Amino acid sequence: MFTETPRLLIRDLEREDLAGLLAISSDPAVSSMNEGYLPADEAALGKWLDETMEHNARQPRQSHNCAVILKATSQLIGYIGFGVPSEPGQGDIDFGYALNHAYWNQGYMTEAVRSMLAYCFDVIGAHTVTAYHLDFNPASGRVMQKAGMRLDQDKMHDQQAGEVHYILTAEDWRH
Repeated sequence: MFTETPRLLIRDLEREDLAGLLAISSDPAVSSMNEGYLPADEAALGKWLDETMEHNARQPRQSHNCAVILKATSQLIGYIGFGVPSEPGQGDIDFGYALNHAYWNQGYMTEAVRSMLAYCFDVIGAHTVTAYHLDFNPASGRVMQKAGMRLDQDKMHDQQAGEVHYILTAEDWRH
């Protein structure tokens, strides 16, 4: 995947992204919010990055794991990953993200999520996109809401403890 917003480039992860990802994943403010899906150990993160790049290369492609790059500095400031959910009945696409703490509350992740949603609906042809955040991280929910997602009332009935689920349909995206 490659997409661009006014302030960001969003592209597939590359091996050279390891240092930027490590800065994000080793920050306790970030790692406490992401359930450990980005390892904080350099060796484990390197292995994760290699495996993730391998997933990106598979055909047919079922996942997109991307670097969020600040255009002004060419610096990796975040990660966004989306793909076919591992849990049946969750929708066509689900996603997650992490942003360097120094860039929180500046609208970068909302911009990245909107761009990713456009890609999912307009390029991939998804019917539904879902995501969740941990209940102690309401800022992540605000990102999803600002990007146009709504609380998924159906999923909330079946939620795991501490998860808050969001959904966006193609029909809602186009309106």
